[in-house]
Amino acid sequence: MAQTSKLKQRLPDRPQQFQEFVFVSESATQLTTNSTVRQQLAQNEIYLHQVGVGKTVKVKQIQTSVDTLRQLKNFNFQVNARVQVLSRTDNGSVIVTGDHISLGISHEIAPKIVVSLIGENK
Repeated sequence: MAQTSKLKQRLPDRPQQFQEFVFVSESATQLTTNSTVRQQLAQNEIYLHQVGVGKTVKVKQIQTSVDTLRQLKNFNFQVNARVQVLSRTDNGSVIVTGDHISLGISHEIAPKIVVSLIGENK
């Protein structure tokens, strides 16, 4: 004798809020140069791909093509923006959140973004 049970679909108590996610990569844009000029950073500055997960940073410089810079600015990722690193991969890609958006930044772009740790992250 087979038993059947009624399964009730459990609906969330409140609707989940959708957070937009965008991934930015230079492979989709034409670069004016393939080389990144490394500069001497200030004592409290590092490149975005070096930031630990959970740390909050302030963007100091973005050293990328004009097209990529424009694309990042469209998502309010620009100099003086404050973002938190949500995730990072071994190859250098990162996911940051700030201004109500999660933004994936490719391993080609993250090493070209200079940031400084803020607050208790130092």
